[in-house]
Amino acid sequence: MAIPKVNLAKVKRKKGFVYQVDYTINGKRHREVIGSNKYSAELYRTRIQNKIMDGKLEIPAQQKKEVHSGFI
Repeated sequence: MAIPKVNLAKVKRKKGFVYQVDYTINGKRHREVIGSNKYSAELYRTRIQNKIMDGKLEIPAQQKKEVHSGFI
């Protein structure tokens, strides 16, 4: 089993820099902004990577949208 790739990026915003975690689960990309502290972002990245490896991180199921035609 390959080690999952969880990227940590420093992103410039209007009020300064923040750290962002970027990872993929089942082909779906997830990005989360952690904050301005690099140490906390590294800990969060490691925690997410371990959860993915253990299979504990799951994507919530999407609800199906009903389309109504307007005619009854």
